[in-house]
Amino acid sequence: MPCAGPGPGNVAQQALTGLSRRNAAPRRSGTAAGSPKEPATEPNTPTPKACHMFDKHCHATLRAGPKLVGIVEPMNESSAPQNPEHRSVFLDKQHPAAWRALNGLGLKAKEAAEDAGLDDKLIELLNVRISQINGCAYCLDLHVGDAVKGGESAQRLAVLSAWRDTTLFSEKERAALTLAEAITSIADARTRDHEGAQARKHLTPEEFSAVSWLAITMNAFNRVSIVSQHPVRAAGD
Repeated sequence: MPCAGPGPGNVAQQALTGLSRRNAAPRRSGTAAGSPKEPATEPNTPTPKACHMFDKHCHATLRAGPKLVGIVEPMNESSAPQNPEHRSVFLDKQHPAAWRALNGLGLKAKEAAEDAGLDDKLIELLNVRISQINGCAYCLDLHVGDAVKGGESAQRLAVLSAWRDTTLFSEKERAALTLAEAITSIADARTRDHEGAQARKHLTPEEFSAVSWLAITMNAFNRVSIVSQHPVRAAGD
């Protein structure tokens, strides 16, 4: 969820200054050392970044402290392949204030999960599983990569959609996955009650609430990316 912030100083002002400079002149060729390679953009358009709360490379969430939510760069429409008869509407670009608010909710959900003692590996497992259910290609591409970088095994990611049929996941992970799936699928009341009761056997009330907020926000990000048709670029592009 959170990104590494900039150095000392007024971070919000630095972010606004940086964005203004990028919008004022054509993009120069090449990227800074250690930065992800991005396609060239038209002058006077934002850097093409589809982003959400967990994307360390696709947004500029700036935080002077643990509570400050900063500025998010929306996706650039020109970066996605377009059918002449159907142009995608990037919701994050059309209403950036709503997008920033969603990012803020995501950051708070992540903070709640960390305060409840949930580790990053479990959080990313939930992100991947929810994105599998919703069929969000952009979020799957992002969060599978983040899970691997965080130390998750290829084996567990490979069988995640069938986690109930394996013994590779702890009781707490299974409880969290059960709850996240129930929230994502919104089954009938009886099924929801049953799944919730099973999850509460291994999750504290704080963990139960944190997992619920993670699932609610991840579902929202999935829907923004699906409706916007955020593109998945080949590795190295």
